[in-house]
Amino acid sequence: MRRMRSAAAAAAAIFSAVLLTGCSLAGSAQKLFNGTVADGGESVKAASVDGIVVKPETIDLSIPAPEFAAELTGTTNVAVGTVVTLDGTAAVSDGGTVTYQWYSNSVEKNGGGTLIPGATEATYTPDTSEGRTTFYYVVAANNHNELVNKVTSGLHTVRVWDNMYWQQNADNGGFQYLNRADGTYPTNTSMEIDGVQYSFNDEGYAVDEKGGYVNVAEIAGVEQPAEEAPAEEAPAEETEAKSASEEKEAAEEKPAEEEVKAESVSAASEG
Repeated sequence: MRRMRSAAAAAAAIFSAVLLTGCSLAGSAQKLFNGTVADGGESVKAASVDGIVVKPETIDLSIPAPEFAAELTGTTNVAVGTVVTLDGTAAVSDGGTVTYQWYSNSVEKNGGGTLIPGATEATYTPDTSEGRTTFYYVVAANNHNELVNKVTSGLHTVRVWDNMYWQQNADNGGFQYLNRADGTYPTNTSMEIDGVQYSFNDEGYAVDEKGGYVNVAEIAGVEQPAEEAPAEEAPAEETEAKSASEEKEAAEEKPAEEEVKAESVSAASEG
């Protein structure tokens, strides 16, 4: 009796794995009991459904799994608010219909992620409204004559850079795109910033095709330290008026000085 109960529990566990992962029944059993890779080389991928009910389905290896047009790998660096589109297009050769479900993850794994509600197209546009690093993958399914087979894509990383500013190195004149909070910056990548595409070397400097430093100030209008403005010259009319006033004052003072001198001479004569 205990063995029968254990077998039933194991069967329920396998069915749950099939329900949540899109892997084959045989593959899930192999993963559960042996901890090995299943489904013809595709690892068993578990995923949370975030409260969404997933329709029960049985994976059938008698039909081919979809094949991706291009493997979903690598990293995309973008400035906050920049639109980026991930492409997980896949195809089948047996006339079946390919359906998709995208997942996000906070760790670098294409399994155990969170189902993204409504993300059921071949392409997906992630939210880039705030700075963060998120990992994405897609499960593609071949639906043919009520049979289903699935495959999980590779992992693509999207890093959104926020709270950034350009800083010029005083020694070499190069520009780096720095985070105000922690001083980090993109390296060995290309990214669009304010509508302009920049490439960064391994030291984080914006460079051109030949590896030379790009003068970002000329492209992006980066503010440079303000130079002290020269003193403004007084208008010519004001200068002339001032000179006339000074001459008048001098003319008024001159007679007074001569009168004082005359009085002094007269006093001396009387003496």
